[in-house]
Amino acid sequence: MAQKVRQAAVDVHNKFRNILAIGKVRRALYYVNFLPQAADMLATTYDCGLENKALKRELCTKLPWRRTFNDTGRNYGYITATVYIDDAEKAMIQ
Repeated sequence: MAQKVRQAAVDVHNKFRNILAIGKVRRALYYVNFLPQAADMLATTYDCGLENKALKRELCTKLPWRRTFNDTGRNYGYITATVYIDDAEKAMIQ
């Protein structure tokens, strides 16, 4: 992944975390009251080491591929997408 894309993802993520941290997120769409401010929410950073581990997911043979997850006791999941990565990267940089 390009460094520009990594930084764009972190910037967008931190922007929304900041809005949450200062107490500007409503409890629900039309509610008047807001969620409380965060006590000590730090900005996130990007970890290329974790990115590399995620890219090696094909090497994981302990967990079989599943289309559905019926239990909540597992700490894994999957994401399906119809957008190409290049399109997502371009949108984030703009």
